[in-house]
Amino acid sequence: MCHFNSNRWFLFVLILFLWIILCCTNDADADKKWLVVKKGKGFGISGIALFDQNGGKIGLLAVHDNKMPGQVRAAIVTIVNETSLEYTPLEWPDSSRLPVDFESVTALPDGHELSFMALTSKGEIYHFKITGLSISVLKQFSLPNSGRKQNFEGFSIHRVENRYLAVWAHRGKNNKPAVIYWGWFTPLNYNLSVLGSAELKVPWPTQPDVRHISDIKITPQGVAIITAASDPGDTGPFQSAAYFAGRFYPCGNTVEFKPADRMIPFLSFKHHKVEALELAGDANGIVFATDDENFGSSITFPKTTNETLGKRWGRP
Repeated sequence: MCHFNSNRWFLFVLILFLWIILCCTNDADADKKWLVVKKGKGFGISGIALFDQNGGKIGLLAVHDNKMPGQVRAAIVTIVNETSLEYTPLEWPDSSRLPVDFESVTALPDGHELSFMALTSKGEIYHFKITGLSISVLKQFSLPNSGRKQNFEGFSIHRVENRYLAVWAHRGKNNKPAVIYWGWFTPLNYNLSVLGSAELKVPWPTQPDVRHISDIKITPQGVAIITAASDPGDTGPFQSAAYFAGRFYPCGNTVEFKPADRMIPFLSFKHHKVEALELAGDANGIVFATDDENFGSSITFPKTTNETLGKRWGRP
């Protein structure tokens, strides 16, 4: 059995706290610095993953939670110099077998040809690659616990040495907690096993219909960053927040999760329903995207510095 070093964890939390104070925007600024992606229902963004990055241009793969034929399932959102963007819908290969209700997407980490895995609310995973404006589905499979009555809203693949850790989340609602699951993932045979789980509730938003996890991503150091959001209806009002939920760390042949001692949001958004986040590279840190229902979707990226990101996430 592994024993977590509480002194190192305290130091780590202290560094996070200082990073939040020094580098994150405050609540008032967070709700002002948004770029509108698309207006109208059907274009809400439920998951994003880094597609490419070159200088001042960032490409993001965005997925939508659409359910009907004729609706876009995925698109490339290209952001130029953080001031303008372009939305390009992608073609799904088989209109008769369209995925229903994408809720999260993650890129397969380094070591493989660039490809992505998108998760539906029912636990179906679509592994695909993108060529031009078309999608090629490589494999469709299900989470090991997809048969249960859960509503999944987060999925991330994290590299641990030469292995891949999959992390996914049931969103929870109001008094019912969210649940974070994790397990080893083997790309060669798509084997995915459950190593553990942890329940979680956030203190804010406090409105009715709060989803304790609306997305999750794992930093290179194993820190779980989550978003939470309230969804009272198609016209809002919406509220969202971002949290450091805890940290994954290897323990022999398994991985354990140390939850945060206190759930304190490092960013809050009082007018948007944030359902997607991504670690967007050295320049921008974390990107957040919204599914604002009738109001469409928007993207924001609080500023951080390369030096801070290197210390925060263990980058060179």
